[in-house]
Amino acid sequence: MALSWLDNVRGGFPQLTDDCIELQGSFEKKYWHELTVSLLTVVNKPEWDDAKLLMELYNDFVTHFELKMNLFTLGQLVQFIASKQTTATAVGLLQKVSELVQSKKHDEAYHFLKCEEAIHRLNEGSVENRRAAKEIIEASVKYLERRNASSLHLDLRANIYRAEAAVYKVEEKHDAFYRRCLLFVAHKKTEELPIAEQQNIARDLGKAALLGKTIHNFGELIHHPILLTLNDSEDAWLAKLLRAYNTGDIAAYEEVTASHTDKMRAVFGESNAPFLRRKLQLMALLQHLFLTPVNNRTLPFKVIHEKCKTDSIDDVEPLLLRALALDLIRGHIDQVDQVIEVTWIAARSLGKEEINELVGHMKTWCKQVQGTLNEAEGTLLRYETEA
Repeated sequence: MALSWLDNVRGGFPQLTDDCIELQGSFEKKYWHELTVSLLTVVNKPEWDDAKLLMELYNDFVTHFELKMNLFTLGQLVQFIASKQTTATAVGLLQKVSELVQSKKHDEAYHFLKCEEAIHRLNEGSVENRRAAKEIIEASVKYLERRNASSLHLDLRANIYRAEAAVYKVEEKHDAFYRRCLLFVAHKKTEELPIAEQQNIARDLGKAALLGKTIHNFGELIHHPILLTLNDSEDAWLAKLLRAYNTGDIAAYEEVTASHTDKMRAVFGESNAPFLRRKLQLMALLQHLFLTPVNNRTLPFKVIHEKCKTDSIDDVEPLLLRALALDLIRGHIDQVDQVIEVTWIAARSLGKEEINELVGHMKTWCKQVQGTLNEAEGTLLRYETEA
């Protein structure tokens, strides 16, 4: 019986007595909502952080009234309990409860639990589990696509994006991982996650941002609170590196690499060093163009060579061709005069400093427009006077 289990817990864990009394009171009065809220509170307490105890909580207590609960909230409770278990135990629990909610035709709770099962399978790492995880996630993504996403529970959307990101991480698809993981943190209150998990997410996002072949806008990550979790960790260098890339600051990049060469090699691999250097040069080019007034974006190769620190001036044209191919800029290269006329640069997420810079550009432009208007009015006045 549920109450006898609570009695046993009180006997074995005196520090949990108050929690057990609270749970017992709600259970006896059949206050299912209050009982659900209490359960979600107590399982997050350090005193309950025991895998065996949490499994007993579900098997010997929650099963007596789980169909009285909000089924999605049941899924959230089971997600937390599963997170403390071994892969085999977690998968078994998640399968059992997902079948239960499916029998009650609660699709949101079902896909929420199945995505959690997929994540545990991916973490186990076997080929069979990876295959099963991908099938689960594909089914949940199709469910999301068929429905109006905004009408679905926020935690369901977050878990689907999290599961997709987990697949892409395993497959080392950096661009896809980065975009899906950003969707996850956009839908999840990351401050509710354990600090270690927040740091892992920030670390994985940072690595993917730099290794992604099509990612040249780090603003969304740079300005997300999750990146701040690295500041007081051994990976603070990675946050500094991302900020250097975001502004194309080659001097800051060289300062980080000089101090953390071994860590960079361990995270990114020796073979990716040339790619990371080329990417930094692209970011330096974009930053210089952003700071250059629109009416002055005809740049000599010599200037680009100096700003982007290419090995030689002969490396400028390949750099510009890469930027054009990636649609980071648009314009025309004059190979004879060795200049490029840039007519457009890709949009970016801006920080406060960059917004202030943009405001400065706008003020300059307004002054130029006002000057042109004044000249036009003066010319018109002279014509009228002469007439």
